[in-house]
Amino acid sequence: MQKLSTAVLLFVAGLPAQEASPLAKLVDTVSPSIVTVRIVAEITMPPMMGGEKQEMKEEALGTIVDQSGLVLVPSSALNPGEHMNMMFGGEAEVESTITSLKVVIGNDNKELVGTVVAKDDKLGFSYVKIADLGDRKLDVMAFDQKGDVEIGAKVYAIKRLPEGYDFAPFAAPNEIVGRIKKPRNAWMLAEGLDNGSPVFTAGGALCGVVARVDASSKDEDPRAMMMRMFGGGRSGPMTFVVSPQVAANSIAQALEAANKAAPAAAPAAPADAGK
Repeated sequence: MQKLSTAVLLFVAGLPAQEASPLAKLVDTVSPSIVTVRIVAEITMPPMMGGEKQEMKEEALGTIVDQSGLVLVPSSALNPGEHMNMMFGGEAEVESTITSLKVVIGNDNKELVGTVVAKDDKLGFSYVKIADLGDRKLDVMAFDQKGDVEIGAKVYAIKRLPEGYDFAPFAAPNEIVGRIKKPRNAWMLAEGLDNGSPVFTAGGALCGVVARVDASSKDEDPRAMMMRMFGGGRSGPMTFVVSPQVAANSIAQALEAANKAAPAAAPAAPADAGK
């Protein structure tokens, strides 16, 4: 029996090590650039609803885009009153002010203070600058790929679970279901994703970044626009992916704005990135 066990162990030891799947490699490669942004905002209800102030806490995912500590986050996460305003259809306005921004890198759980330094209203991107990195070296997402993809392609975004699950990274599957050429070249996704989310093929190629592509009229009823945003409606899926180069241009402008911004200990009012 002992001889048989030894033979089995020797056979197993002689087998070649199994390589990680392409999807596992994608998660391992991309996840160090995906961070958790903790947001605290003060919400002021409109006078018609009593004008009360409330504190709102939420988390969003961001992508490290520069070694200086610049993080790309969806603008909607920094303006929690926006969706409420859309529900009111322009009849009332909820004001929101960011009072605290903290960035958690990986599963470190050390909160680093962040400040909003730029935004890109056209794409729905905002940029948060980590105030004090110390000697920490960051894993930066590169946006130097071409981003070719076809309709029907399976694509993935890399996300993280909350703290209770150790901020574990995972691949969220999606699919390219269409393409538009107006008002800009972009791909359509089957499922919704937050603006600013990088999208990859299973092989690890960067397809592009989820972004706002607004073709609505200024006179359009906000409630109708909200229905299309969340339900697709007649126009079909309304989540778009723009090329990596579009995102790279936005990041370059945000870096310029961040370099011009004066250092601040508390979250500052966003500076327009010039889009």
